[in-house]
Amino acid sequence: MLIDLLIIGFVGLALYGLYSWLTETDSPERMLGRHIHRLREQAKGRAPVLYLRSFSGQGLRLADIKSAFVGKTIPGTEAHWKDAGHWILSVLDVIGPPVELASPAGASGLQPWSPSRPRAERVANEDWQKQVLALLPRAALVVVQLDASPGLAWEMEQLVHRVSPTRILLVLPSTEADYGRLLASTAGWFPRPLPRRLPDSRLMAFRANWEPLALEAKGAPGGVWHTLEPVFQRNGYEAPDWRRAYKIGEHSVSSKGSARG
Repeated sequence: MLIDLLIIGFVGLALYGLYSWLTETDSPERMLGRHIHRLREQAKGRAPVLYLRSFSGQGLRLADIKSAFVGKTIPGTEAHWKDAGHWILSVLDVIGPPVELASPAGASGLQPWSPSRPRAERVANEDWQKQVLALLPRAALVVVQLDASPGLAWEMEQLVHRVSPTRILLVLPSTEADYGRLLASTAGWFPRPLPRRLPDSRLMAFRANWEPLALEAKGAPGGVWHTLEPVFQRNGYEAPDWRRAYKIGEHSVSSKGSARG
């Protein structure tokens, strides 16, 4: 009887120790996930992150399937496709609630392979231009899936005149050929021309003087958060602290306890 009680007690202590270890030990992914969740909660009451794209860019074409195999992928996402803007929008909800304009028919540009994170959506009817003009000045950030459509040309004209260049992020095509055609079609859209070479990240920001800033593609562990750091820094927003989570650089911590602090 005594032996049985000792065995039960030993097993109980072992299970308790295992439970404590599992609940107290933080993986970098869990730490980063908690920080991202906190930032998202804080961002809910802020100005929106506005997503602009061409209404004509909806639907799946053969060229889009091809680009998934030969085009550049935005680091840290599955954004092979022309609809990569939705992937970027889904991570920038730590800055503000995402808002996009639907097509005049009320349909979203969200593709079946796009992230399913909820987004606020404004239906663009015959007054869609008025909606754009109302949203642009108060947007925390404007993400543009850039193409050469006439409707987007009008939006870019308004963007240049109404939004600070540091608050603009361009999502570019996935292939050099498509980017070359885009440059030829959009010359003069921005105060300074875009670089001739497609950035590996497919992401372009601007300095305060409208000088284009190609974001450097970063791999693991920071991924998309590391790539987007210039956007956060130039606009004064707190970025997910992937360095602290992975104990890298100036945010290195010496113990599990200080990592939580």
